[in-house]
Amino acid sequence: MIGQLLQISFSWFQLIPGFGHDSSVGKSLHLANPGDAKYIPTAWAMTVLILGFAILARMGLEKAKSRPGTEKYLPDSYITMRNLGEILTEGLYNMVRGLLGDKETKNFFPLIASFFTYIFFSNLMGFIPGFLPVTGNFSSNFALGLLSFLVFNYAGLSRDPIGYFKHLAGPMLALMPVLFVLETFSLFIRPISLTFRLTVNIFVDELLKEIAREMGHGLFGILGQLLIPIPLYFLGLLVCFIQAFIFALLSNIYVSMALPHAEHHGDTHNAHH
Repeated sequence: MIGQLLQISFSWFQLIPGFGHDSSVGKSLHLANPGDAKYIPTAWAMTVLILGFAILARMGLEKAKSRPGTEKYLPDSYITMRNLGEILTEGLYNMVRGLLGDKETKNFFPLIASFFTYIFFSNLMGFIPGFLPVTGNFSSNFALGLLSFLVFNYAGLSRDPIGYFKHLAGPMLALMPVLFVLETFSLFIRPISLTFRLTVNIFVDELLKEIAREMGHGLFGILGQLLIPIPLYFLGLLVCFIQAFIFALLSNIYVSMALPHAEHHGDTHNAHH
């Protein structure tokens, strides 16, 4: 039954020549499943959507800044792209700043915020008929996990390479070989765990909604197909947010752990005073 449900999952991007189930693009890229090539234009469409949101939010901010006096600091009286953008930016900035301090937040906030925004918008895409979330694809998520891996290792090696390797080796000389192997292994596990956690949760969420739609259609026809999955949509919204937040938060924690502790803890301490 699961195999049949996966086969009926449809994306409008499959209609693009070369991106169907037996896509020539997927074969040319040597994908294990050539049909996964449909996620390539999906990812680009998601990027354009996020850029559109950012541009509209920025336009709203510039319009607010042109107001006289203190009115420029007041939020809009109704929900606008500017309000949503400010809530998103402020919430993520405070999360990153709480772990990294002022100095390093300026360096890593753009990437961590991009993780959350891209994953959250991609998750939401699954609620639009005919669109599949990019985050339901393992390869796409592994690319995000690999980027997180490269960034937190860069953070440690660029700030204090000797201290970074000492941290991996542990405090005890006798246990240094064992601890170094274990700690290094744990580093390589992190991008894989990020990938599996995101992929499995979004895949299961989409699968449950697909099962509910099929059951609803079988019991009550088209009306049942529309109404039966509604409770799962509310649960799905929560999953979309939580999974995006967890990916961004863990990436933030990994960067924090890789940085010289005295440095960014001191920044945080100064920021709070």
